[in-house]
Amino acid sequence: MEDLPPVDLSGDITERINAAHNEGKDLVLSYVDPDGRPHQSIRGSTHVHRPDQIAIWVREGYVGTMTPTRPPLSNGGFLKAIESNPAVSLIFRDATARTTYVFSGRAHVEPDQALRDEIFANMPASEQRHSEDHSGTAVIVDIDHVVGGTLVNGTPTEKVEMAAKA
Repeated sequence: MEDLPPVDLSGDITERINAAHNEGKDLVLSYVDPDGRPHQSIRGSTHVHRPDQIAIWVREGYVGTMTPTRPPLSNGGFLKAIESNPAVSLIFRDATARTTYVFSGRAHVEPDQALRDEIFANMPASEQRHSEDHSGTAVIVDIDHVVGGTLVNGTPTEKVEMAAKA
């Protein structure tokens, strides 16, 4: 991956990701819990935070997983998972435009209050209404790799592949 351009999500990628929730194209987050079980979770709060970062607001008390668990995870599945294994992936898919992006990176909880406020303010308004008291946790994903693009008549266009510089 040394010959790939550095991760830069600005431009079309940012526009698509930041509009995804309002257009019914939420991103899916994948992670592995401390027991080694994979999980997927639809995240409507997902947005580009910096050119090489994606932010997610994790609401308190929200299970946030489509994978059944016993006992139910309450405000802990994803957050607990990234404590021991920060590796995550996200996928964006716009079936109408035939555009897909797959992101891989490392997630961490953001403790800085100014950044938490910024992340909350930049997520879709409909997601903010679920946490009007700002209860929740700001998570930033440092993107290590992104690949994707758009297909037109079966031919790749707008092909994207970028990697973080070591």
